[in-house]
Amino acid sequence: MLKSGAMAENLTNRLIEISGRLQTATTRYTDVTKQAEKLLAENKRLKEEREKMQGEIRMLREEVFLLKASLDPMEDKDKKEFQKIINEYLKTIDKCISILKN
Repeated sequence: MLKSGAMAENLTNRLIEISGRLQTATTRYTDVTKQAEKLLAENKRLKEEREKMQGEIRMLREEVFLLKASLDPMEDKDKKEFQKIINEYLKTIDKCISILKN
């Protein structure tokens, strides 16, 4: 059996060790939290950028389609696609008008 002085010293050393581990874990947690916040912000930025680029791609595809339609006679498939695009434009315009009225 250990003497009370040696026991107290043993407990003190153990507490110091646990305290050091806790401090290390807290530091790691803080670092990981900061990194997670940075990654979330970057993820948000990249999603916004992707949405913007997808919109640009959609517009460019529509432009290409319209240019082709103006140069060549349209086949039935192309006419349907053209009508679909026009209908989407009309829906968007209707939504904008509705928003402006409110």
